[in-house]
Amino acid sequence: MIYGETGTGKELFSSAMHNDSSRKNSPYLAVNCSALPEDLLESELFGYEEGAFTGAKKGGKKGLFEQADGGTLFLDEIGDISLKLQARLLRVLQEMEIRRIGGNKNIPVDVRIIAATNKELQALIIDGTFREDLYHRLKVLSLQLPSLRERSEDIPLLIKHFLGMEHSKITTIDRAVLEAMKKAPWKGNIRELKNTLLYMMTVAGHNRLTLQELPRNDHNFTEKEQTNGTHSPAEVTMTKSREYINILTALAGFFENGERASRAKIHSSLQQSPTPLSVQQIRTRLNELQDLGYVFIKRGRIGTEITPAGVNWLNEQRENVLTIR
Repeated sequence: MIYGETGTGKELFSSAMHNDSSRKNSPYLAVNCSALPEDLLESELFGYEEGAFTGAKKGGKKGLFEQADGGTLFLDEIGDISLKLQARLLRVLQEMEIRRIGGNKNIPVDVRIIAATNKELQALIIDGTFREDLYHRLKVLSLQLPSLRERSEDIPLLIKHFLGMEHSKITTIDRAVLEAMKKAPWKGNIRELKNTLLYMMTVAGHNRLTLQELPRNDHNFTEKEQTNGTHSPAEVTMTKSREYINILTALAGFFENGERASRAKIHSSLQQSPTPLSVQQIRTRLNELQDLGYVFIKRGRIGTEITPAGVNWLNEQRENVLTIR
């Protein structure tokens, strides 16, 4: 029995167990018990005889238990099957034989069952929706797969793996992106991480993933703004980081060209960026950047200059990366 949240890789873990076992040269079959109606799932698992019901194939059909004979059958979302099917499954586990729908003889099978669920089966037992005797039959060995939140240190390895699978052009990932991903809740776990990465690969216009490519309006990267009036590097949210980088990049460019940088000029330079800001928003961000020590706001029309600390922070965002290959 494998427990784990959705997207933690229960089926992948199950197939790995099969491939590293004495049954690896025999069939490995999988079925999602929640994806099929009860009657259809029953016929898929146990098969049927010719004429068992309207539409039954001539000669009948072997079920998954017969097809997996000698190998492994993976039953995903086992907590969703009906009490009727639970009784039939219990019979198979006890006697190691099945009877096709419409049949009159028992067929012996040698199948290892690996079941998985993201539900708490003991709670279902209390509710009367899952048989306790079946539960004890299935939990000979119980495994709990950790959520991605509990193994965030694996995220860089997973990213490298997925990028390799997709033959991606991405060669580097900013450390700020990795930190954002490590802090994300990932309710969909590894599956959600993969889909987010695929999105970022699609929208990236270059071979590097930065904060600009993180999906907007995504619960994983939404952070509450600081409201206490003080700021520190640790308090910079993902949205602010994108905006800070754009503003400091513009200021650095103006500084190199010996140009002044008024709010209006910064506003104009950011209009084509992924994070355009109003003049008032720029005023707010510049005040925050000054609190951080990254800019110096001069009086009058002289404008704003980026400080050495600001240059260092901007370079860190650019240089602190994960190299994929």
